[in-house]
Amino acid sequence: MKRHLYHTSRDGREVVVTLSRDRHTAEFSLQVSYVDDTLTPIYSSLSDSRARMKTLEYLRTVLTRIGIRIPESMFTAVASDTDRTHEQQIVEHFDDGSTRITRL
Repeated sequence: MKRHLYHTSRDGREVVVTLSRDRHTAEFSLQVSYVDDTLTPIYSSLSDSRARMKTLEYLRTVLTRIGIRIPESMFTAVASDTDRTHEQQIVEHFDDGSTRITRL
């Protein structure tokens, strides 16, 4: 599975946004956490009972509601993930649309 990451800030603290797509269910997952407190996420789709369908559009509205913006290229990349290679990757996204891929 590819995990797409984006680093930003909220309330003066560094935040990491993790967005991914499960290859078996084709559902999307989202976690937003402060970098210095990953045990208490700001948001996790795994604990959101309203995120039953976990569509990308629903998760986009969640990010808007909590005041987090991510590059549009991240939504595009996650939407097109099919994981045909079954490769474990972390894809870091940057404001200019560029990415850095780390294979695990």
